[in-house]
Amino acid sequence: MNVNKNIQFGYSLCEANSTGIRYAILDSSGNIRTKLFRCKDYMQDVYWSEILDKGVIEQYGFQWDGKNTNPVSKQTFVDILMTPCSESKDSLQEYTDNLKLLLNTLEKALNFELRSCVTKCSNDNKDIIISYTNEWSKRPYLISLLFLLMRIGIYYDKDDDLQNVIDFLYSAELKNKIFSNDSSQMLNIKSKKKLEEIFINNNLIEQNWSDYTSSSAVHNNSGIVSYKLLKQEEVC
Repeated sequence: MNVNKNIQFGYSLCEANSTGIRYAILDSSGNIRTKLFRCKDYMQDVYWSEILDKGVIEQYGFQWDGKNTNPVSKQTFVDILMTPCSESKDSLQEYTDNLKLLLNTLEKALNFELRSCVTKCSNDNKDIIISYTNEWSKRPYLISLLFLLMRIGIYYDKDDDLQNVIDFLYSAELKNKIFSNDSSQMLNIKSKKKLEEIFINNNLIEQNWSDYTSSSAVHNNSGIVSYKLLKQEEVC
């Protein structure tokens, strides 16, 4: 797919990360529908605004119209552009197989009917396109986790064994490759054994988009780091 990034948006983002891999939602023609963003939790804003028919929402500068005519929440697969930070000379295209293997292994563990694909952007030798199955959006914390795994998973270089994937995501070696914010988030996830709960124990704690009454609440409280997965914990 060719990607058209020559689209201007009248808003700016306030994000914790100022460097690192960026995302954009694509339409079926390869046009970007959002400003390039790094914060994984903007995707909860997208789904929440559409599923609850909220109209235009804005969170930390990110804007989305929940009543748009091409809702992400209704698609079978969602196309996402993933591009290096503007200062980087590295290409993500050598990592397409790595990321696809990691995502598909986790999707198998979740008993998803469909599998995500990862392809090279045909008009940019640095960028890749992830077409993820919308089964990831059945819980807000899952879509948040997916966007964290998409940028970490490029470094996966083992096989389709689930335990190897989880060991990799928790490894000290990985911490040296990823940005500090991602590293701290993975430490939080590891300390609460969230990957084991989700992928090994199949403990998908109930969480509904309608649990959240504002875009601020869904952005700050529904993601994989903020949301409490274990049954003995008090759920946000």
